[in-house]
Amino acid sequence: MAANDNLDVRTEVLARDYFHGFMGQVGEIARTLKAELEAHPAFKAGRVATGEAAPRTLEAFDRARGGMLRIDEAYPLAPPNARNDFGREAIDTLVKLMEDHRDEAVVISPEHADRAGAAPGMGNHWPAPGRRGRLEGMKVHERIDTRLREFIAAQPMFFVATAPSGPGGHVNMSPKGMAGTFVVLGDHRVAYLDYHGSGAETIAHLDDNGRITLMFCAFQGPPNIVRLHGRGRAVPVTEPEFAELLRLFPAPPDTHGVRSIIEVTVDRVSDSCGYAVPLMSYEGDRDLLLRSHGRRSDADLAEYRRVKNAVSIDGRPIFAP
Repeated sequence: MAANDNLDVRTEVLARDYFHGFMGQVGEIARTLKAELEAHPAFKAGRVATGEAAPRTLEAFDRARGGMLRIDEAYPLAPPNARNDFGREAIDTLVKLMEDHRDEAVVISPEHADRAGAAPGMGNHWPAPGRRGRLEGMKVHERIDTRLREFIAAQPMFFVATAPSGPGGHVNMSPKGMAGTFVVLGDHRVAYLDYHGSGAETIAHLDDNGRITLMFCAFQGPPNIVRLHGRGRAVPVTEPEFAELLRLFPAPPDTHGVRSIIEVTVDRVSDSCGYAVPLMSYEGDRDLLLRSHGRRSDADLAEYRRVKNAVSIDGRPIFAP
């Protein structure tokens, strides 16, 4: 993967000629994979560089399905402290493809296999020289690691899903947005600000059984979907603990209209491809909700909860007197 602005994706040589050409460079990696790779009649080697990073990286990988993708110079594509977004996007796209299709293609870095891990994001996905490598699936993660934290922080919206206990009742899903309203508090702990709204199904369901799923989708850049499954609780604005939790949000918008804070203990972290999620441009946050609640006093908001949020759509009490 060379750090330049032109992308050249091309089909290269048959397996025997290919190995003859670079065997001395990759050393033990070539010898370790040689028997498996020569079982194929031919291999496709795409030289992936920069430019139209995500779609062209996908194109290179697609051509390599059933064979091998050769990556030259992965390290300089995104060296430490690099600010080239195309390099980061190319690596993120490639890593995701490696995770989702690890049984469909072999990916090697001939010239710099011994330091591929130096490129941010590559270290956990690359076999060291002389060691037979199988990509570790990252569909289910042990925790919310740095990469996932960065992905979550970059998304301008997320979705919340809950459901009542038992076979009856209504499953609820709500979109959430506004910068500064979601925070990762630990490897297995997150929280978000719940503003006053016409429904309060999430609060009702959490009071019932605590089950909750949060979903983040990439609408720009490399495709990805992250889901956080766990158990949540609602801390209403009327509770003493509310002020303490609110201090954990470093840069929230106007909090006057916040109804509760939803805190989630995450017991399952997963991601998936998101290939069918559309590409959409983010223009900015709406300020309608903040302006609407800004015209209401604390007493007005209390009355709003009493009237609008007394019970759930299934009749479960929420803010009933």
